[in-house]
Amino acid sequence: MSPTKNNIPIYRLKGKERIDNLFRTGKSIRHKGLHLRYIKNDKEQGASWGVSVPKRLVHLAVDRNRIKRQLRALIKTTDFIPFKGSAILIYSKQNEPDWKSLKESFQNLLLKYSLYDKEN
Repeated sequence: MSPTKNNIPIYRLKGKERIDNLFRTGKSIRHKGLHLRYIKNDKEQGASWGVSVPKRLVHLAVDRNRIKRQLRALIKTTDFIPFKGSAILIYSKQNEPDWKSLKESFQNLLLKYSLYDKEN
């Protein structure tokens, strides 16, 4: 668990049922190679996040693990997590990202979520 600046603790997303439910009933947002699937639940105490890099797109395990590490670091170092609930961040490009472009894409994805959430 690691708290962000808006005091929402971040947990690891665990459990087959929870992940299946996320893919069945969760909403989805995409931005430049990042795909966010989420379920908002204000009753939870924090945000449960998971990361995924498909084997089909990034063939070498070393590269997949590096991208996963970068995604986890992005989630932990972000200043603002906009919701309580469950989410999974999926990297969906074939080329390996650099930190700057990955951070920019993630921030734009969260901004897109905030704008989408205000409309609904």
